[in-house]
Amino acid sequence: MSKNETDITIIYDKLYKSLEKIIEQETISPSNIINIVINLMQFIEQYKVLDGNSKKQAIIDILITFIENNGSSIIESELLLDFIKNILPYVIDVIISIDKKELEINVKECCKTFSCFTGGV
Repeated sequence: MSKNETDITIIYDKLYKSLEKIIEQETISPSNIINIVINLMQFIEQYKVLDGNSKKQAIIDILITFIENNGSSIIESELLLDFIKNILPYVIDVIISIDKKELEINVKECCKTFSCFTGGV
């Protein structure tokens, strides 16, 4: 195993342990997955040896591994795995774009358009 492969393995191990700390006694669910992803993104940002795509793939790989090892129900696990494999990469890209200020969300306009979320504001 090369030094780079060893470094990546160590990063994956640390990322997995970080995930375990983030969720503690809970499990990953549709209601908390985005917050978990944001926490993992903040954690992995410190590893400059990985480029952006490698960081994104590491997060996806760790989440898949965790769910496969610790999933609560088969149906929920399948739904989460489908979300992680097919939608999460785009969600991560959007989060990064917002963080880099490449994408701006006008909350006031969204609230006017989707008044059902704000009680009719």
